Amino acid sequence: MSFNLPRFIVTFRRYVSFAAITAFLKVLVVNVLMLIDRLKGRRVIILDLEEVTLLPFISPVIRQLQISTNKLSYYTGYKTVCPAIDGVNSDYYHTFNYKLSKCMYAANMFLSPHIWGEAPERVVKVHMPHGHPVKFACLPKEPFEKYDVHFLTGLLHRQQTEFTIAYYGIKKDISLLDVGLPKSDKLLSGHYRRQAILEEFGLCSDKPTVLYAPSWEEGLSLRAFGLQLFDQLALLTEFNVLVKLHPGSCVPESHPSYDFYTGGTNWQMVVDRYLSRKNIRNIISDDIDPLLAASDIMITDISGAALEFLLMKKPVIYIDCPDFFETTLPGLYKNYGPTTAEYIKNDPKSNAGRHVGFLVEKITDLASTVRFAINTPGYKMHERELFVEKIRYNNGTAAKSAADNILKVIGISN
Repeated sequence: MSFNLPRFIVTFRRYVSFAAITAFLKVLVVNVLMLIDRLKGRRVIILDLEEVTLLPFISPVIRQLQISTNKLSYYTGYKTVCPAIDGVNSDYYHTFNYKLSKCMYAANMFLSPHIWGEAPERVVKVHMPHGHPVKFACLPKEPFEKYDVHFLTGLLHRQQTEFTIAYYGIKKDISLLDVGLPKSDKLLSGHYRRQAILEEFGLCSDKPTVLYAPSWEEGLSLRAFGLQLFDQLALLTEFNVLVKLHPGSCVPESHPSYDFYTGGTNWQMVVDRYLSRKNIRNIISDDIDPLLAASDIMITDISGAALEFLLMKKPVIYIDCPDFFETTLPGLYKNYGPTTAEYIKNDPKSNAGRHVGFLVEKITDLASTVRFAINTPGYKMHERELFVEKIRYNNGTAAKSAADNILKVIGISN
């Protein structure tokens, strides 16, 4: 039988795309480089930065690791844009599409701020959460169980994680390490200056400052109340008003999940309608910490950012969102344990601190509730203080704790 080269090429191209060949070569080259690093006595860590917005949760730990040792090599998985971290090589050979992480067999560790990333079975997988957990009773079983180590942000997170293991009957030996939230170290150590931050935004530092920082899902405050909510914020003429939308609500129309995250609305354009008012600012940034430091009160719905704000023992106003709890929650979070409306509303491990804050059931009461909260600083203060002790580990030193634990897990003496 004669060999028909043209037909072979056509058949080959039909079943093997150019993209697949490129990906194969990338995996091959990167694995070889990882092996070379290991032969030089270095440990190889994959940084899972699928979204740029995950960077603030992982970069403080990398900086601490760089202080602690020079025996680590870093490779970064990303989706659209590779985030830059000082001192981490971001050239073509040290970065790759996040979906290729599962083929990087020569790595020692896979470090991820979320549970959806994948890595080879023998690579140690460490979950370092992107914020305090809210909205669910348990993380989904299969992705949770794939990780060998889970870093915990506080006592309530430990209780929730232990409940997760018991609820699913997980037999795997999973390490639970008390770390804290490294992203909040600068916030809790007094790094930010309120006056300087507000003056940078052209606002008067003598005025009380209100921060609106919602989450993104369908049925939550932004998508449920929209213009009606911003009309209430516009009534707060005696306050500085900072608007910091969730990164999911700000994805561009070109984003593959634009409709899922935004409901098909360009929310930045909606907020911009109110910027003619001298006291309102729309803050577009990946780092919310300066805004948390500069604000006196937060308005949200059920966001992990509320717990970061509560760490400073400041009051939070929660907008009640029945459609989210009754409709979105049972569908979107159906694989997250016993995620019923009443459970999530009332369980301190899941409710973002609703039980220690101000609850607004009618959106038309929002402006008056803000004024009441400012004028009644002692409202539920004792409850807030008790709650704060349960949501933090290693106050202000979580990055060092995370770095020390990573070195221990990966087998490097500090």
